[in-house]
Amino acid sequence: LIATRFRLEALDLEFCRKADVAKVLEAVATNAAASVRAINLNGLHEAPPAALEACFRACRRLEKVGLFHHVRASDAVLRALGPNLREVSLSGCAAATDAGVAALCSANGQLEKLDLTRCPKLTDASLRSVASLPRLRDLGCYADAGLSEYGALAACPLLERLDCTGSRALSGAGVAQIAAACANLEVLNLSWCVAVDDAAALALGRCCPALRVLSFHGNQRITDAGVDAVAAGCPRLEALDLNGCARVTDYLRRTGRMVGLFPGVRKWTLHT
Repeated sequence: LIATRFRLEALDLEFCRKADVAKVLEAVATNAAASVRAINLNGLHEAPPAALEACFRACRRLEKVGLFHHVRASDAVLRALGPNLREVSLSGCAAATDAGVAALCSANGQLEKLDLTRCPKLTDASLRSVASLPRLRDLGCYADAGLSEYGALAACPLLERLDCTGSRALSGAGVAQIAAACANLEVLNLSWCVAVDDAAALALGRCCPALRVLSFHGNQRITDAGVDAVAAGCPRLEALDLNGCARVTDYLRRTGRMVGLFPGVRKWTLHT
């Protein structure tokens, strides 16, 4: 009804599990393909992949797509997306592979925000594909343990937000590569990136003055020297998570030292 009576620009069915998603997508593809710019199907994992693919192939002006927890969405669905996308969530799309991410990035060079959270089949080949996006500002790779070569993102100088949580092979040198190229970085989550060391913190302090939120949660290779570097070079920091950073010693003492070094921080999470 909406597709036939109105010029549909956005469709939001997030968690509307009683909707007949296949029929809705067919109606959109038939009646609103030329006008629709955003489709949010987050949480509708029962949506048939064939229906997704057909709709996306018809709707070529899409700029924003949400596919959270579409565990059956295959690479064919990703290949159907484009060519004008700026924001895509593939969080929880467990069937997605490097080939699908490569196709998505190749067809949508203007992507600014991409969420690849909990996509267990992805490898560093996907990071290399993502590195081809010169306008990328926001990348989520939470719980993607197979990713490590984040240094490739040095090719994305506009990057502002990066979540690498759980990337256990990511090194301090890899973070340093990103820091050196991404001076606009504001939010960086390195929780449980257990191979990251002070090389990362030193580079962040040297190159990322815009940093507002930083987490080293669970990292035992970060020391006082790394935290000192962040304090000296990141004056805009508002939130800092050092929980589990057992080698950070000076900051466990109740002397006010932390407050003095980080006057702008309003949210602390410290190891005790």
